Amino acid sequence: MKDIVLVSIYNNACVYMALNFLTSLKKVGISDKHISYVTDQKTFDIITNNGFKAVLIKEFDLGEDKMNFATERFNLLCFKRYAIIHELLQKHEYVWHLDVDTVVLGDIIEYFDNKFLDHDFDMIFQNDLWRTDLCCGCMLIKSSNNTINLTKFLSQQNITDMNDQVFLCNILSKNNILSIGLFPFVHFINGEIYFKENSNFPEVRDIFKNSKEPLYFVHANCMIGLETKIKALKEKGLWFLEQ
Repeated sequence: MKDIVLVSIYNNACVYMALNFLTSLKKVGISDKHISYVTDQKTFDIITNNGFKAVLIKEFDLGEDKMNFATERFNLLCFKRYAIIHELLQKHEYVWHLDVDTVVLGDIIEYFDNKFLDHDFDMIFQNDLWRTDLCCGCMLIKSSNNTINLTKFLSQQNITDMNDQVFLCNILSKNNILSIGLFPFVHFINGEIYFKENSNFPEVRDIFKNSKEPLYFVHANCMIGLETKIKALKEKGLWFLEQ
């Protein structure tokens, strides 16, 4: 089994969604492989008091308030998280970044060992199916000189009018140095297909609904607002926290 660390970076605004995500990791037996990097003391206390690993990062003065998708503070956090990823890539074979608006339904580390171990990818992404296809909210990175240099470069960007996903995809589209893979969407599904009855991709949704393959990962993206995401997860029976 490869040396893989799972990592998420967030603040207090989404702490209960993070706890739901961490509970899903615990249910499949891999929460010990995960580290939360949080930007405030309140979140650190909540996460650690619930028995999960956390690191308090004081370098990022991003506050505790909500950060909606595509806002300036959200975009800034997206780039800052690469400083954490860059540091971890120098200590581990693989770093797997996961957003906390997700739920893990199977052992994704074992899945990687079984499905991707023989493929020499530098980076593997959830297939977002639209926009840029590559979803940085589920991104596994192999440690190498190229990925260490790339994450250092990304961490140094102070861009507030563009999220990291668009920026990174632009780089990768013009650079053939890195080998890029995609997790199959039937195993790692995005919010557009999983939650929306009137999806923009009806043919893909039909393939997913008719698939007999096990589902490992659900991402509540393609919707804006914590309340919207939590409501969607609850309606699908993917909210594991007590009242």
